[in-house]
Amino acid sequence: MLDITFETLSKRRQDIQKKIACLKDKGKIEKYKSYWKEADFERHAAVIGAEDGSINHQKYKSIILYAVNASAVVLDKKIRESKFADIDILYPYRDVSDRLDIYRTIFEFKASIEVIDEVDLFLVDGSIYSDLITPRNPAADLSQDERCEVEKFLPKIEEDETVQIISKTLADRIDGRNRFKKIVYLEYLEYLTAIKRFIEKGRGKIVGVSKTSTRSSFQEGMPDIAIFDEVSQMPGYGFADEKVKVLEKRFPVYGEFFNSLVPTFTYFYARLEKNKGVLLMDVPGDIKEKEIKDLLNKISSISIDGYPYLLRKAHKNVVIKNRDIDRFAASLGIKERTGRGALAW
Repeated sequence: MLDITFETLSKRRQDIQKKIACLKDKGKIEKYKSYWKEADFERHAAVIGAEDGSINHQKYKSIILYAVNASAVVLDKKIRESKFADIDILYPYRDVSDRLDIYRTIFEFKASIEVIDEVDLFLVDGSIYSDLITPRNPAADLSQDERCEVEKFLPKIEEDETVQIISKTLADRIDGRNRFKKIVYLEYLEYLTAIKRFIEKGRGKIVGVSKTSTRSSFQEGMPDIAIFDEVSQMPGYGFADEKVKVLEKRFPVYGEFFNSLVPTFTYFYARLEKNKGVLLMDVPGDIKEKEIKDLLNKISSISIDGYPYLLRKAHKNVVIKNRDIDRFAASLGIKERTGRGALAW
């Protein structure tokens, strides 16, 4: 099959190259250079924290084995690390990708809450706003009575302050029709609870940092982050769409909190060092340009090669590779076929 694919590439090469050149046409995007403000950041000392998490899994014929890690790192003269992990069977065997993503986020934010009071500034790997508005509707097929049946466990979730997925334990108390769907909804409630608690405790000190983004406020067919990367190589910051209202989604719980705790999210782009990549940053709050400069002065104090060192360190702490899952499975005596080798003839 690859032979026909290469033949197609040969026929379409010039057309594709023209499209790429059109997207990066300096004449079209040079006008956005005025949105970028060059700046020499002054490195301001601060107690800074950062987090990251990782999850991996293996599907077997009858079970899914997963492992999740989260690390919260704090730099205050020296580096301190708080590490957490869980290994278990995903039950029930359904909605795998969404639920594992929820598990990872729960672990990340709960680990972050453990250290958030110790820092002046806390960096989140990725967009906080995206965690809020990612399309999820696990209660879509549940009746009002069934949703209420699940939501009665919310106080138990709120009471728990440990770094664990408490909804897995509470799931044993759920029964009846649509039991599996109700368990998935229960996990989603814990996800929202973890985000709410993290934002509450981190108010005024948390910043989401993304290396990539598909946001396209400029409507030029390429992400804003790529446009800023093209129009300037100097350190500085810029705005495409400064404020995004958190009113795009209805939440089953905490709706008033999520839609009114901050009227807007502040978005900005930054390059911390010359010729290094542009980062997208988001803050749950309405902050002014002077405050953004202050944040960037602090972040630049712990940056190496244009990226916050603490985020890189947190990431290295948590990576779970496929071979790690295989080792975990072997130690548990799991010998089921996975199906991975079915096509490797």
